[in-house]
Amino acid sequence: MSKLLKLYSKLKQENPETLYLFKSGIFCIAIDDDALTLSELFDFKIIDLNANSIKCGFPISKINYYCSLLNINNVKFEIIDPNTTSRSINKDFLVYQSIINEILKVNFDEISFKDAFFKFQKIQDELKKINNLPTS
Repeated sequence: MSKLLKLYSKLKQENPETLYLFKSGIFCIAIDDDALTLSELFDFKIIDLNANSIKCGFPISKINYYCSLLNINNVKFEIIDPNTTSRSINKDFLVYQSIINEILKVNFDEISFKDAFFKFQKIQDELKKINNLPTS
């Protein structure tokens, strides 16, 4: 059994109700029962991981989109990077969500150009921090 499948089995034993997404190269994949769940939700194609396991997934570049949809569908999930020793719910995703919520709260009929500029400059700085870019 591969390291990824061993990790998946261990995690599912600890928290069977959690859907686990694994970072795998430029993709985020779900395995076995979690792949079936993800496929049912988003109509993803299921493919063989090996002779005994299946997988499906999406590009990492779409992680915020699919995590938002999982949240909307009240799916408890965790993003795992099997190349690290620590488990993590994607901290960056939570920051992205708060930024998106902040943007959605902006009422363009009631905000001045100056206030809008400074609000979006602050948001840009937060995004740069996440992506390890120099801020203004």
